[in-house]
Amino acid sequence: MEKVILESFEGPLDLLLHLIKEHKINIYDIPIFTITKQYLEYLNKMNEYNIEIASEFLVLASTLVSIKVKMLLPKENEEEQLNEEDPRIELVNRLLEYERYKEASETFLYLLSTQGKSYYRPQDEKLYNKISKESNSLENINAVELMKYIQFALERKIEQQLPPYEVKTKQVSISQKTTELIKKLEKLKLTYFDKIIDKNSTSDVVISFMAILDLYKQNKVELNQMDSFTPIKITYKEGGIDAI
Repeated sequence: MEKVILESFEGPLDLLLHLIKEHKINIYDIPIFTITKQYLEYLNKMNEYNIEIASEFLVLASTLVSIKVKMLLPKENEEEQLNEEDPRIELVNRLLEYERYKEASETFLYLLSTQGKSYYRPQDEKLYNKISKESNSLENINAVELMKYIQFALERKIEQQLPPYEVKTKQVSISQKTTELIKKLEKLKLTYFDKIIDKNSTSDVVISFMAILDLYKQNKVELNQMDSFTPIKITYKEGGIDAI
């Protein structure tokens, strides 16, 4: 039996965007018949390999079929055909918005992975030069004393060496964080952003912020801030409308 590797996707829009890019389709002129067929083929593969299909994937599948049906329906006259809005417009707008969110989150994650590897020299060069000149303890040292300092430094380095270790971080997707936050907010009803994050984890702060923005987009929370840099108040909205 041929082995098939299925990629994992954040959600239905992520899968749809992947198919559009893979087949080099113009996002502003999506061939709805072709893309619907490819999307349904992927869901069939997931079903064949007993992979659970989330309801949001099926909702988008029905949306694609609905658009396909609208495009097949005959128009009564030429004027109606000219005045009718393209049924693909809403889907295209959602895809473009999702793509912007995805690119922003990837930029944040890249910055997180590289920031900790950098060390910056002080910006105040005049102060740096002044300190280095005033604290020059090696100015009048002779060769014998210099060798003693070097030997002492080498011995200290050996003493301070620690065995190598690997730091493992837990990778959490935006959809997982969104589900986690919904459960908290259903109980709390009202809280503040700094109360629901791990302040010692920069990645948790970024992922939580992206998840809160997603919940706001879905009309599940209300966000308020008294002034710049003040705590962000989060209010859970009962009966919020889910976005596909």
